[in-house]
Amino acid sequence: MVESHSADKRLGRHDAEKIAIGAIKIEILKHGLGKDIVFDPQASLSLEGDTGPYLLYSLVRARKVLSQAKKAVKFSGDLKPEELALARWLNYYPDELRAAAHNLAPNLLVVYLFELGQKFNSFYNQHRILQAEVGQRDKRLFLTQAFEAVLGHALGLLAIPTVEAM
Repeated sequence: MVESHSADKRLGRHDAEKIAIGAIKIEILKHGLGKDIVFDPQASLSLEGDTGPYLLYSLVRARKVLSQAKKAVKFSGDLKPEELALARWLNYYPDELRAAAHNLAPNLLVVYLFELGQKFNSFYNQHRILQAEVGQRDKRLFLTQAFEAVLGHALGLLAIPTVEAM
């Protein structure tokens, strides 16, 4: 890693190293066994697409929302399309985890996490969470908590270090 990189100054060297390690691990793990890997350092550090930094940024985003809310929530009620898509994808986690373990294929879990990140970010970009009316706010915070729990757990299983800010 370059000493004068702006991320080192903004995040601190330790966090920048964690992001780089996560980027490399995800880049390797997203490929199935026996597949050739062409490592592109620039692409693997992108905050867009199927990268480790994209997943880490999504986790940081969820944790920031939850830290600002400062309370656990429960909800009931109808879900909007993006909320439903996220809820359904969260529900698939145990099955995806079992499939990855059964097949000794961590790439299955990584591919699931990329899709989960896309569902969360779509939900996040289309709906106010903290500023929503109370019923909507609780529902959206609950989905954010569930997303944070699943992504945090999965990254831990994959030994991907996380950061508090990006």
